[in-house]
Amino acid sequence: MARVAKILYMAYNSLVLALLFACASFRIVWLEMRVNIGLLLFAYIIVAFILFCIVLRKKKGFRSKYKLFTVINLAASSLLALIMLGAKSIAVVPAAFIREGLHATHLSFTHVNATLCTILAVGLVIILVQRVRK
Repeated sequence: MARVAKILYMAYNSLVLALLFACASFRIVWLEMRVNIGLLLFAYIIVAFILFCIVLRKKKGFRSKYKLFTVINLAASSLLALIMLGAKSIAVVPAAFIREGLHATHLSFTHVNATLCTILAVGLVIILVQRVRK
């Protein structure tokens, strides 16, 4: 896997997992009332990225399976987030995390969600169309 592709793969999957962990953190009322989940989202992204760096360094045979992992990660994380938050909340809560984390409350939920969906869709397409180098 080329270096840029590997970084994109790790960043994309880190974002997906971090959003799932933020949704889980949001469901813990005690934590949600005391911690800015938006800032926690960015901490989760960093931790997940570091963990992916460690795993990919040790797993050399993972090159051919990273596309499958990405699709399964996105599908499973989306389903779990939908189950945790519900159909109505899933449209607002991830945007609220990002707005809180960036301290950009002037942005509308619609714009933040549209940007998030675009990033997730474009990132998935880029990962899926990459060629695997041997």
